[in-house]
Amino acid sequence: MEFSEILKQRRSIRRFRQEEIPLEILKDLVDAAALAPSAANAQPLRYVLIREKELLRAVLEQTAWGGHVKPRRNPEFGVTAPTAFLAVCTEIREDGKPSVYAEVDAGAAIQSLLLRAVDLGLGGCWIGAFNRREVNHLLGLKSRTVLYLVGLGYPAEAPVLYRIRSGEPTPYHLDADDVIHVPKYTTDDILTVL
Repeated sequence: MEFSEILKQRRSIRRFRQEEIPLEILKDLVDAAALAPSAANAQPLRYVLIREKELLRAVLEQTAWGGHVKPRRNPEFGVTAPTAFLAVCTEIREDGKPSVYAEVDAGAAIQSLLLRAVDLGLGGCWIGAFNRREVNHLLGLKSRTVLYLVGLGYPAEAPVLYRIRSGEPTPYHLDADDVIHVPKYTTDDILTVL
């Protein structure tokens, strides 16, 4: 697949087929994340792969999904939920805060991971809305904290991308056929050339 097509196909997936992803493919995704840029090449991120069913269910229960399309896109465990979660973590400094630039590094790493997922026929959803304290507890983290979760699986939906002009509504939405439509600004509306 051409890279430009991967970019266009990469949309947040909230419905997944209940087919397990081979461990080697999941490791490939983590490798894609590890190859992303890192501020000062400090590489503060660490990853926890969640595949065990009961832990997967427990983590899912701590997440919130698709504010513009809930409850219709709230994943149901064992029916439409991700078959794996990747917790993107960082060390906690002595002052109790995450590593410097860890959030920026996480953005680059997750984008690389999600693009590789599309290339491999997978889908994912970058999740920032979850109970961090409880997920840290479930994963047994003490000197690390989860910055983000990424739900992963084989897509059971195909969101539609369409382009909008500046000032038009940006929320993604479901149509009458239960298909998610995702608006993105055109280049001319977000670029200033000097």
